Amino acid sequence: PTERGASSQMEFNKQHSKIVKALKSIDADVFALMEIANNGYGPNSAVANLAQALGPDWKYVIPPNTAKLGTDAIAVAIIYNSKRVKTVGAAAIYDDQTQMNRVTMAQTFQSVKGGKLFTLVPNHLKSKRCDGASGLDLDQQDGQGCWNQTRILAVEKLMNWIAANPTHVAKPNYLLVGDMNSYAKEDPILALIKANYHTLLNDEKIGQGKQAYSYVFGVSSDANGYGGAGNLDHAIADAELYPLVKRAFAWHINADEPTALDYNEEYKTPEQIAAFYQPDAFRSSDHDPVIVDLDL
Repeated sequence: PTERGASSQMEFNKQHSKIVKALKSIDADVFALMEIANNGYGPNSAVANLAQALGPDWKYVIPPNTAKLGTDAIAVAIIYNSKRVKTVGAAAIYDDQTQMNRVTMAQTFQSVKGGKLFTLVPNHLKSKRCDGASGLDLDQQDGQGCWNQTRILAVEKLMNWIAANPTHVAKPNYLLVGDMNSYAKEDPILALIKANYHTLLNDEKIGQGKQAYSYVFGVSSDANGYGGAGNLDHAIADAELYPLVKRAFAWHINADEPTALDYNEEYKTPEQIAAFYQPDAFRSSDHDPVIVDLDL
């Protein structure tokens, strides 16, 4: 076991089954993954294991000149169905050097049948937990939690990096995806909108509008309980890609489900362990997957 994720082989097997079931059910051409174990890109790595479980056509992006992506225990990753899409050029790595946000990458893809390109950038920004926060990163009592300034700066730096065309292709058509740890009306997302990016999940025409959510936080059954549903997870298209987007939505297989259905065995009786778990897609994670349909 690593410091994150399943704490036993049995838990891992259950988690693996649920995640593979969810990915196969979605049946996407390309997946951007959050919080996969950051143990490299060899044949025994987590990303290799997951790609192999999906079948022989599945490959994973190996960033150049690095043994793993950043120093954290978890990382972002990209896997793709090589029978449907192909990579164009090498992946580019971006590290904002703060050690706060996950190191990311950009990889350009094209359908094996030709057509327009698109470039995927998975993101996992600093969480709202207040450990170590100071100054403007403290909770400003504006509803955005701690580390908001760090997330704003991360988005601004990311846009500057994207503007330099890191994958060096003509018309890259950028799609930023992942756990931004920012809800739809928070400063980091508004900064992207101001720069003419489009938040697809919240789009009134092709997305789920004001009702969009991918995560449920803080629900309690007692009298003092509180809870909120919103989308920390985003798919954000640049101005060039946006006209090619047909639909974007969250598939609600996780956020609405009780934690008792997940792979964890802690705090459960043997009877509960046997009764609650099913090898299906539900509660394969705590965040819902966000799905984007492109017409290229």
